[in-house]
Amino acid sequence: MQRGQVTSYQVLLTSSTNIMDPRVIWSVTDINGQETDKATITSDGELTVKKNGQIKILAKTIDGSGIVGEKVVTISGQTLASLSQDKPTVTSSVGDNHPGSFAVDGDETTRWIADSGEKNPWIYVDLGTQAKIDLIVLNWEDARPPRYVVEV
Repeated sequence: MQRGQVTSYQVLLTSSTNIMDPRVIWSVTDINGQETDKATITSDGELTVKKNGQIKILAKTIDGSGIVGEKVVTISGQTLASLSQDKPTVTSSVGDNHPGSFAVDGDETTRWIADSGEKNPWIYVDLGTQAKIDLIVLNWEDARPPRYVVEV
């Protein structure tokens, strides 16, 4: 399944299953049965994929018979390639020991911090070559500036 793909699943119950109520409860887990953030599923069986990996889709009858159907699905194509990840940076300043490299390290728990006295902080990322840029994603936290400029 590819990024953002939504797929609907249905349950086919045969007469040999001998259940009184054909309704099911849908759930999605990792392949070990643990909670997952790789996909979500609605009560109608509509699956939305979010991250790469394997998931298990389960449909359990609500009639108390204990009948459960499951399907393992492999999700791919969820990660956007970052042209800037781990590329060299130059910054106008560094504050609180958070260098520019933290802005492009791929870790959402780190960030570049400019010196608190900096009036117009900036960061430059050297991609190393010309590249077609389709999308720019800025992950801000609470300290984002009131305005900023992106120059390409």
